[in-house]
Amino acid sequence: FREVVYLGITPEDYIHLIEKALKEDNKELQKKRIEVAATHTWERSVQAIYEAIIKVDPSFASKQSLKTMVS
Repeated sequence: FREVVYLGITPEDYIHLIEKALKEDNKELQKKRIEVAATHTWERSVQAIYEAIIKVDPSFASKQSLKTMVS
């Protein structure tokens, strides 16, 4: 993520870095950030976790209530 986001450690870091990002006027970087954000959704994260669990325990896939959560 380093090419599209600034990572802070302290609350002050985050404030400074958010202000820095808001002041930027780089259309290419904005486009890149939007593309990265579009591929890193909660739905995709949950799906990846679900698939990793199924690799370890295939019977997990038969639990209907969880299948509907990620479908």
